[in-house]
Amino acid sequence: MKKIFLLNILIVFGISFLQAQQSKLDSVITKFQNDSRSFEEFILLGKMECYSKILDLEIKTNGWTDLYTDMYVRLYNSLTPFARLFKEQLIKKNIEEYFSLNIKHFEKLNSREAGTNKEKSHYYEKIKICDCLFDKNEDYKKLYIQFVSNKENYIAPTNDIDSFTWEEIESFKKNYLENYFIKILDE
Repeated sequence: MKKIFLLNILIVFGISFLQAQQSKLDSVITKFQNDSRSFEEFILLGKMECYSKILDLEIKTNGWTDLYTDMYVRLYNSLTPFARLFKEQLIKKNIEEYFSLNIKHFEKLNSREAGTNKEKSHYYEKIKICDCLFDKNEDYKKLYIQFVSNKENYIAPTNDIDSFTWEEIESFKKNYLENYFIKILDE
């Protein structure tokens, strides 16, 4: 009877201990929530998307403009954890949703233009709005925190030929937690 009781206590404590251990992904999420550099990258990508829209740049790759794509690729090739650990389509989707919610700022500017005989606003007025929408904006910061806190936004192995393996993804997480920048396993 004592053996069964002792075994039950060990099982309960063992399960509690395992649940108390934070997973690597949970540690990554916590680090991203406080990572000002990654937030700056999220700001930068948001601005590139906003500039692309207000300047009516041609959409070329997967619904993206060259301005946005070039910046994303530069971040990705620089081995930054933000570009490497999140699903690129979800980064873009979140930025587009934020822009759509804030399109009213541009509509106000356009309606002001229509009501006067003045020439249309200069591009820099619209760029200034983009900068205000994305640069150190509390609403955008909240979106960032929500984004990095959602486990579904992180990359995961798939059957795609270009997908990273579970081992590679775990290595990326470890690199981020220990060294910040991602190291490729072949190196």
